[in-house]
Amino acid sequence: MAQQRGWPARKLTTSEKSSVRYMIDSGIPRETIADDLRLSLRQVDGIRARHKHEWRSQEEMLKKAHTYAIARSRARKRNCLTWEECLANWEDNGRFCALTGIKFSNKLINKKGKVLRYPFRPSLDRKDPTKGYTVANTRIVTQWANFARGEWSDATFRSMCRAAADYSESSVKKFR
Repeated sequence: MAQQRGWPARKLTTSEKSSVRYMIDSGIPRETIADDLRLSLRQVDGIRARHKHEWRSQEEMLKKAHTYAIARSRARKRNCLTWEECLANWEDNGRFCALTGIKFSNKLINKKGKVLRYPFRPSLDRKDPTKGYTVANTRIVTQWANFARGEWSDATFRSMCRAAADYSESSVKKFR
């Protein structure tokens, strides 16, 4: 089978795949990407197809979070940000959690009975829980970060995360 751009097919490293995704997001033509990274057009098209599917599913997850926020706002008779404002907020953070920097995903972590857990899905977080889902008061975070933060401040959330990261069984055993 002949290669389309003259470059031999080879296994790509994670770094090369990330470079292709970045170049796709930057609007660089697929032929240029193939030539710059010495890839076949088939390899670039495969990464592009998976990349677009990944973002589409993330936008669907964000749409569900936005719909939920609208329902909560209507129940409390508050204003809510529009879908366009929500997408702009998401793009401003580079499609990563605004609180932790973790990439969003639709990965199922555990299953208990009929309840499914997706901790890395996007969730709308109100910086001040007493106010509504406005542009200035809303950010997009992972569901687990939103649950963990709860009613506490960002400083409290970060100190709990640091304590969990520093925790080790050996340090606890010496105090028991």
